[in-house]
Amino acid sequence: QYDLEVRAVTKKGTKAIWRGKAPDLKAGTQVQWKLEEAVPKGTEFLEFAFLQRTAEFGRPVGHEVAFEQLRPTSYPELTKASYSIRPSTYQETPIALVLIYDDTEVYVNKETGIVTQVLKEGKDLLAAPMRPNFWRVPTDNDVPAGLATRYRPWRGAIPALTDHKFEKNTLVLTRTYLDGRVTETARINIIDGGDVHFIQELAKTTEATEVPPPFRYGLQTEVSQSYAAAEWFGRGPGEAYADRFQ
Repeated sequence: QYDLEVRAVTKKGTKAIWRGKAPDLKAGTQVQWKLEEAVPKGTEFLEFAFLQRTAEFGRPVGHEVAFEQLRPTSYPELTKASYSIRPSTYQETPIALVLIYDDTEVYVNKETGIVTQVLKEGKDLLAAPMRPNFWRVPTDNDVPAGLATRYRPWRGAIPALTDHKFEKNTLVLTRTYLDGRVTETARINIIDGGDVHFIQELAKTTEATEVPPPFRYGLQTEVSQSYAAAEWFGRGPGEAYADRFQ
């Protein structure tokens, strides 16, 4: 009973490129579906929206029932193969681990494994360390469900660096949280153009029987006031609050 609308999300905005009848599927089933329209050059995400075809109570024609954003990995300009890790050097000081390529330097605290500085031509791009962030403001639905209390151990959680190594031009960090009940693997490398690339994964230890989930998983930092403009895609790829629209 829904129409499917496919939209191309680019830095210039979001534009619908196809709309038609959504595939007729039963719950739990799958279908292979082909997009006949060409994907515009510069597309960062494809957005799939399911729209109300006929009016129902509280839902007029065209009402968006659900949506999802997917990165078009088959698009040549967006494949991981278009990036290559640069040959880097690695140093250790009494207080920091340092990854260096050309005029880019990444400094990591030896006790916490937190990135404290990213230097480009000697200038620090960060105004504050890149601290892990597992917390957000509880919503009206979170409070009666007791999530704010259950997830509280993650609020302000600081990692402990337990291991580190430099291999294949990548600095690999092992960090732990919640008294060792959660282990995080963080990989840092420098790719073409001098951009710094982060990959992080969380996993419970085998001894951890009860670990509360976090509200979110990400990094939080501050940028210098010298930055005059910023670009972001507020709606993807997962769910987001309304104030994260561009």
